[in-house]
Amino acid sequence: MRLASSSWPLFASVPISRLALAALLGDDKLGGILMKTELATRSVGPLAGESGARRGRVLIVDDEPLLVASLSRLLRLEHDVSSVSDGEGAIALLDKDAGFDLILCDLRMPGMSGVDLYQRLRATNPTLASRMVFVTGAMLSADMQHFVGANIGVEFLEKPFEPKVLRALVRRFVAASDLPAAVA
Repeated sequence: MRLASSSWPLFASVPISRLALAALLGDDKLGGILMKTELATRSVGPLAGESGARRGRVLIVDDEPLLVASLSRLLRLEHDVSSVSDGEGAIALLDKDAGFDLILCDLRMPGMSGVDLYQRLRATNPTLASRMVFVTGAMLSADMQHFVGANIGVEFLEKPFEPKVLRALVRRFVAASDLPAAVA
């Protein structure tokens, strides 16, 4: 596995033990995920509220804890972020609280995949399904290509990506949402 250099985009491959150590020690100079995330949180410009934009609510559905932690850290200054580790957890949460501006969802997870979650939401809550964006780092299989072709309008965010791309995407979904402002 290669160590991420500081010039790589966010979410490049980093050995877990080195990343975990860096997170525990608060060392943002080890490169890769932590450094890029820290740089991004320092240079976001006006935060929600400062620019007149409201804080959004983002749900992250992913089975990779380090990715969830990085995404949460990147977004939490501007938005309220919740996370679950699988599709079943997402369904349980969304049954109780469907007030999310955006759902960032991994395509491939054990149990209920991101596609399964999307199809379930599309059948039960089309508005929520329209707020989903899939995060993927893998080449799309024939099944995934068919899914994309059959579901025009489903957005994808391919890893690796720059923090500013993620922030712009989230801001766009929050601005387009008809949800009331989140309570601070």
